[in-house]
Amino acid sequence: MIGALVNPRSGYVARHGVDQVRAMLGEVVPDARIEVIQPHDDIAAWCRDLLSTGATCIAAVGGDGTIGSAAAALVDTGVPLGVIPGGTLNHFARDVGVGRDVHQALRTLAEGQAIPVDVATVNDHVYLNNSSIGLYPAMVQLRKAEEQRLGRMRAMIRAGLIAVGRRKWSDVHIETGDHRDRVRTQLLLVANNQFEHSLRRLGVRKSLQEGFLSCYVLDAPTRLKLIETIVPSLLRDQPDTRFFRSLRATELTVVPEQEREVDVSADGEVFVAKTPLVYRIRPGALQVLVPRTSASTQRGSAWRFRHSLTSRSTACRPAPIPT
Repeated sequence: MIGALVNPRSGYVARHGVDQVRAMLGEVVPDARIEVIQPHDDIAAWCRDLLSTGATCIAAVGGDGTIGSAAAALVDTGVPLGVIPGGTLNHFARDVGVGRDVHQALRTLAEGQAIPVDVATVNDHVYLNNSSIGLYPAMVQLRKAEEQRLGRMRAMIRAGLIAVGRRKWSDVHIETGDHRDRVRTQLLLVANNQFEHSLRRLGVRKSLQEGFLSCYVLDAPTRLKLIETIVPSLLRDQPDTRFFRSLRATELTVVPEQEREVDVSADGEVFVAKTPLVYRIRPGALQVLVPRTSASTQRGSAWRFRHSLTSRSTACRPAPIPT
């Protein structure tokens, strides 16, 4: 049995309706147990309930926040996550190989193959894409306040302009092993694996299986330098290394000098965390269903899922892949 958690407020579900999404799920996985989650529901509790009733796979229909919450409950369980990209950006679905097409993702849920992928944590909070402090959490909060009135993209642009004008620089220490560095920044971001080195494709990862964190720091000393850095960098599609730093690590600690608590974003959700912020990579801790063609290019494929598209009596059962 596959358990499916549907976020009715995610973009795709809101546009097409819960009933249509239920019908689509029922067509490809007839024995699915489908639950519609409500605001403030505990997704981890829903996952535990589904597992206790025999679910051998849990699918999440929604954006990166919904999918990340379900993933956090499945880390180290060996139970695969089915990714149905119902949000606006769907970074994780794109990068893991599922893609942003809902119909293809449903096909993957029925016929896909599970592979192990890395997850990251900040103070033990699991995330799939990236976590940041500084400008981005401020932008997310401002965007949410204006999104219903302006729409998501216009609200994000407006939020970015306001946040750059309001946000003060922070002095931050970054520790990796025996190395300690001090930066003055408006934005520090820690990604699960590595972004491509192209600003126009910033946020795109070629792999989620390399086993390290990538830390990116915008180190422009003034707002004028910030603008002077971003505009030419976008034109030539490469970051300005004078003000844009990056490093790789399996664990790093971020210590703001004057703040005991900071707003932290993780996969687009903002929460308050106590400092220091300890980031860690957890290699291969999550099993994710991907298309078989994508799975063949990834390491360590562990299970193949077969599911009848017509028979309600056929459950989703893992079977070892022949070598």
